[in-house]
Amino acid sequence: MEEWLTQLEDTVNTAADEAGQWLATTMNLMYEASEQAVVEFEKTIDQAFDEFDQTLDQTFEPWATSVTSSFMSWVEEATMPLTHVVEPWLQEHPRCIGCRNYHGQSYGHDETLICAMHPYGPDPNLERCPDWESVWQS
Repeated sequence: MEEWLTQLEDTVNTAADEAGQWLATTMNLMYEASEQAVVEFEKTIDQAFDEFDQTLDQTFEPWATSVTSSFMSWVEEATMPLTHVVEPWLQEHPRCIGCRNYHGQSYGHDETLICAMHPYGPDPNLERCPDWESVWQS
């Protein structure tokens, strides 16, 4: 009678071993499949974010450029009276202080364009520039 008990025990142990191997193999396959799914999901998400980023850049960049340009124009216009008073004074062109036509930008080592009418500044013999126009008028 002990023989059938030993045989039953062997059969149960064999079944348990086979079930364990099957479970381990199934778990490995599921792990590999889920790992591959995660990689594919990450690729898809990365691609979606890249496309979103490009779309956002294409949409936002022209608007930002426009706003920046408008803002810079506004700043230049708003500060023009101040720069047309301070810069001629600092660059020793007293007859140009407050003149709308004043430019005062340097182009090269010793090349400064004072204004379009008087590239090197108004005639030093004149007390007042004949082309002077107030920057304060609109």
